[in-house]
Amino acid sequence: MYEDRLIEMFSKAINDEYTSVIIYTKMASFLRGVDAMPIAKELLEHADEEHIHAKKIVDYVSKHGLESELEYCVDFEEINNCPQDLQGVVEKTQDLEQEAIEHYRKMAECAKGQNDIETYHFVKGLMEDEIEHFDDIAAYTQETRGFLTGVGAVPINDEIAEDKYSDIINILRNR
Repeated sequence: MYEDRLIEMFSKAINDEYTSVIIYTKMASFLRGVDAMPIAKELLEHADEEHIHAKKIVDYVSKHGLESELEYCVDFEEINNCPQDLQGVVEKTQDLEQEAIEHYRKMAECAKGQNDIETYHFVKGLMEDEIEHFDDIAAYTQETRGFLTGVGAVPINDEIAEDKYSDIINILRNR
């Protein structure tokens, strides 16, 4: 049933957002040195934005009378296995953002397939924010490639993402 699948997807999104808040805050606290401060600041900003996402999702689900169906479960294993070096932090951040983009893309497809236009647009808005987060980290790694060897960030607008996210990328480009 669509509603069950949607609740499952919203539960995962909320849990992932709260997990990301903790991970980003924890990783920012590990970073030291002048070179790491811009990424630490970015991580704390992303943590705030992920917290806002979680609250938006809870409000959205509550508005539709489905809040009692949500299952909350923060991923403590993932939280406890945070990298502490700059390169590891950047890679983990990119991974989390890519996972969020993919999850919101699937949610948008699900909503669109069920002609749930309101949910489709709500989820696309969250996905746009995650794309922006990915781009922030990608831009940082492009600027710092000299000391971040091995971190191969590719901005979201390159050919890798064109196929999967072309509709969102076009929206962002036309702002």
